[in-house]
Amino acid sequence: VWTSGAHRADFIMLLVRTDSEAPKHRGISFLLADMHDPGVTVRPIINMAGVHSFNMVNFDNVRVPRKNLVGEKNRGWYVGATLLDFERSGITYSAGCRRTLEELVDFARETKHDGRALADEPLFRRRLADLAILDADPFTVATESLPDVSVTGTWVDGRPAWTGETGVIDVGRVQA
Repeated sequence: VWTSGAHRADFIMLLVRTDSEAPKHRGISFLLADMHDPGVTVRPIINMAGVHSFNMVNFDNVRVPRKNLVGEKNRGWYVGATLLDFERSGITYSAGCRRTLEELVDFARETKHDGRALADEPLFRRRLADLAILDADPFTVATESLPDVSVTGTWVDGRPAWTGETGVIDVGRVQA
């Protein structure tokens, strides 16, 4: 029931019983299902704080093509266990932060305030730089905040340019 981020996902990982006669950890296959296929329904679950990050996903006669089988048929439990190890490592939080930052940058480029894009506002650019620095160094996210960050320069390939030696995030000119 508690499917994190399903409202933003294009695919969902499924562990499905494919051999009812097999021992308990065998006979399970790992499939990727397209969240946009007919029969896939995502319903939001709003927590006590009024925030939507979890969902209930229902499948009604959804068909998943054979090409979406990951690994060997009936050995999906082992694929799933490996993914759980990966998830527990915390790397998914960094990836989620990066995606959110990219969406925030797009929002800042597209949203105007007093006739100017938010991305052109020095204070907003500085806040984006703070977030980008934290995103570039996940350890920093967990251990400290950086209130006094130098901000100069340009964006490269749609992302802030990171200069690791100086610890400066380069966000001076945002290209729309």
